[in-house]
Order: sequence, then C-alpha cells, then structure tokens
Amino acid sequence: KKIPLEAGRLVCLKPKEGNGNENLNCFAAMPHGDFSDYTAYAHLTFGIASMYKPELWWKGIGPIQALLTGTPTPDAEKVVRMAGGLLLLIGFVFYVVRWNTVNGRYAAGPACVICALNAVSIASTSKGGIRTASGWHLYASLMLLSAMHFMLNPNPVWTSKTLKKHEDEKKAKKAAKNR
Repeated sequence: KKIPLEAGRLVCLKPKEGNGNENLNCFAAMPHGDFSDYTAYAHLTFGIASMYKPELWWKGIGPIQALLTGTPTPDAEKVVRMAGGLLLLIGFVFYVVRWNTVNGRYAAGPACVICALNAVSIASTSKGGIRTASGWHLYASLMLLSAMHFMLNPNPVWTSKTLKKHEDEKKAKKAAKNR
C-alpha cells in the first residue's frame, strides 16, 4: 500500500505485517514526461521494429530514403536484429535513469552528440549523400535534441539537505497560497 507523505517525490510502501521487516521502504519517484522519455519511446520503438521487422531498414517512407540500400541478406538482417536489441537497451536506460547534472551533462549528452555525428557520417556516405533526407538524418536530429536536453536541462542532484529545503519551500508556498 502506498502511504501519502509530504515528501514531494518520495514514495513509501508499507511493509507486510509479520514478515520481519517492519521498516518503511522508501524511494524517490522518477520525474517522467520530459524529453528523455520521448527519446526512450523512440528507441524502444526502433528496437522492437528492428528485431521483428528488420527489412524495414531497407524501406523508405515518403520523401525519406531507407537507412540501408540494396537487397537484405540473412546476415545483414541478423546484424539489424542485434542492433534492435541494443536500441531496446538504450531505450530502457533513457527511461529509467534519472539524468542529473553529472550523468546527464557529462555522460548522456556527449554520447548523444557522438551518435548524432555518426548518423550524419553514415548519411553522407549513403546513396544521395548528405543533402538527401534519410532515416539517418531523423536519428541524428533526435540525438542532438536529446543531447541538448541532457546537457541543458538536467534534473537536480538531491541530497537529504537539499530535498528537505525544497520540501520546506513547497510547504511554505502552499501554506501562503491557502491563506
């Protein structure tokens, strides 16, 4: 059972009675709904599609060219399926990690920039070159937007002291509003 607390983003679960663990189990709730979640959803979608329909990498959509050209070989489809598994991994990581001022700015942000540069590099060597819209350009755009989010809009690092101060400010603001 969830126990409502005044702790803002702190969620506590009441232990089952008689199980020997009478302590409350508390954890910080994730701030979902920001751009890292949209990046996660995109990676999860790309991953599932790659694993179950690898031939999609060889199909264009409207004016956007396919990611790969030529005829899909069984070995190439295996590689795409493997990439799908990695895309799923990335999607889960983007969804569950709380991106703060350290791991967002200095790990996820630069990694997203590198992925975007790699996608643009692949697009430049693809049929039609850099000036022809392809799925690589869409992926590069997604990764650049993600990098900007991770580096410019990280979640704060909470310590017990900063969380208490934040909660006290929220209480004071709420009390002033109710007057």
